[in-house]
Amino acid sequence: MTQPVTRKKEPTARREANRSALVAALRERLLCDGLPGLSFEKIAETAGMTRRSVYNHFGSRAGLMEALMDDIGARAGVQGLARVWQVEAPDALLEAYFAELCRMWEADRDMFRLMVGLSAADPELGRAVLARVGRVREAAKVLADRLDAQAGRKPGWSRKEAFASLFALSVFPTYDAIRDSGISQAAAARRMAQMARAPFEL
Repeated sequence: MTQPVTRKKEPTARREANRSALVAALRERLLCDGLPGLSFEKIAETAGMTRRSVYNHFGSRAGLMEALMDDIGARAGVQGLARVWQVEAPDALLEAYFAELCRMWEADRDMFRLMVGLSAADPELGRAVLARVGRVREAAKVLADRLDAQAGRKPGWSRKEAFASLFALSVFPTYDAIRDSGISQAAAARRMAQMARAPFEL
């Protein structure tokens, strides 16, 4: 009796290398072509692979978007924001938060700008971007709660307003607009922290 033929699995190291190459190809195509670059054919051609390879690695266009956003986050070092919460003094915490946030935005600024711009025109990409904005929203909420508990709010500011102010200052378009005024990353972080003090007794 003959044994069924089994397809050998691609070695893990090679599979990860191919996946990274495909994500890099996607980045290149997006930066060069915008939304038309979001095609399996163009990504495969740029990476020197087949369209089937793109599908095997990501399963769908949505899966490709998730992989891209994860890659952008890894390049930006988004995990560094977790270290900020170790800072105890509220004023120092606020400064550390915006210093780290601005470092993150600057690390892959061109791609962050591109993702924000294209997300309005592409629903799948929009959902992936919105999920990451939700994480920034969560971070701003943690910061608002910490500052409210440790420093207190100024008269006339509700908790909702204080949080909304911090969140508005935390998103990439705010950083990008401030940087476009001609100031450095460090100066932008200081200016954003200064504006973020408005609702709190700091």
